[in-house]
Amino acid sequence: LPQHLANLEAQLAAATTTTEGSFFGGAGPSHADFNVYHHLANARLVEPQCVPDSYKLCGWMELMESLPSMKQYLEERPQLVGIGTDPGLVDKAGRFLCQR
Repeated sequence: LPQHLANLEAQLAAATTTTEGSFFGGAGPSHADFNVYHHLANARLVEPQCVPDSYKLCGWMELMESLPSMKQYLEERPQLVGIGTDPGLVDKAGRFLCQR
């Protein structure tokens, strides 16, 4: 993961240096931003400090989380539980959902 994070950090730096935006694709978030966010957020569920605070990716993740539609989604989505043992989701009604 560290090498992949370094690659993402370099790509974000290049994207935000060559464009006038804060995202991988420029001024606004693109599919790439949501895809990268998804993977990094899931990695943080397993290892909360996997993205070093000194990385620009941390600020970018906060920016992504502040987008109104993303903020609403994060507040309403089911909670991922049982990572590594019995993975599943707990919905807002408290029901455990799994693929068994």
